[in-house]
Amino acid sequence: MLRLGDAGSAKYLLVSALYLTVAILPWCLLMGATFPLMMSFVRRTWPSETTGFSFLYLANVIGAMVGAALTAGVLVELLGFRQTSVLAALINLTIATVAFFLGGLFPSSTEPTARQVDRMEESELVAGNRRWISVVLFTTGFASLAMEVAWVRAFTFVLSTTVYAFAAVLTTYLMATWLGSLLYRRHLARGSTIATTNLLGFLCPFALLPVVLVDPRLQHSSTLTLASIVPLCAALGYMTPKLIDEYSRGRPADAGRSYGWNIAGGILGPLIAAYLLLPLIGVQIALVILAAPFIGLYVWSAGRNLSRIPLQIILVSTIGLLGCRSSSVAALRMMPSTTVRDRSDGTM
Repeated sequence: MLRLGDAGSAKYLLVSALYLTVAILPWCLLMGATFPLMMSFVRRTWPSETTGFSFLYLANVIGAMVGAALTAGVLVELLGFRQTSVLAALINLTIATVAFFLGGLFPSSTEPTARQVDRMEESELVAGNRRWISVVLFTTGFASLAMEVAWVRAFTFVLSTTVYAFAAVLTTYLMATWLGSLLYRRHLARGSTIATTNLLGFLCPFALLPVVLVDPRLQHSSTLTLASIVPLCAALGYMTPKLIDEYSRGRPADAGRSYGWNIAGGILGPLIAAYLLLPLIGVQIALVILAAPFIGLYVWSAGRNLSRIPLQIILVSTIGLLGCRSSSVAALRMMPSTTVRDRSDGTM
């Protein structure tokens, strides 16, 4: 790679992208198949289960949170990058061994029963509702992952380095997602969950909280900075498995299809944020723009009940004004030092 020129050259970026693709694409493809395959296993052992995705999603998020925190805070420091990768490969090998063992213990004798349950559940979800769920999953995946890129850029000024900012944001994101998923599973066990429209309403003000708290000229508390993303991530952690459960009703293929829309948005969002929004308009305005999809989804979802809209709009407007005011105050605080510096140079 050193012979290809500067790290910012088009040739270097292209070849490095090809190397990365060859290195991780096969593994990522198999990871993408994990949820549908595991849901198929759940249906084999429990044909009437219709919320298998959220059950697996909760477990997956717990593992991701522990993995992110442990890798950045302990393993890389003790073992280095290469040995940490070797350890991860050994863990994957262990997972494969256990999966083959479990597959042999539970033969596929219950598949006909599962297909009968699928046919009964199929008619309960109309095509229009499926399209709506797909749009919500794609949009929330797009906006949330784009925001994560902006958070890493903004939080670096408080958390010192990009590596630790990324690790801290990712761990906080996953922890809050786990809390939201856990709350959904508890509500599901009680037979009463929060309506999707209300969740979208909560996302509107939650998405703008980091706009108010992200400015390092106003505060330098790493705890408060990371806490600003917890409400949004927890609400998404509640809503995403809820929507996929509603879409799939435990069917592996439908769960893979609906989750695929969420992942597609999660792929496109960071690209748009990193290569367009952040270079052109900066972090704070980018975060405000990325909050707009949540507001649009809420207005669309609450269209049949307009009485719900004013309260959320008032909350969003208030937080937006606070964000603008905080930026203005920060700018004013910076002016005296700038004026003094200019005068010392003999200019006004």
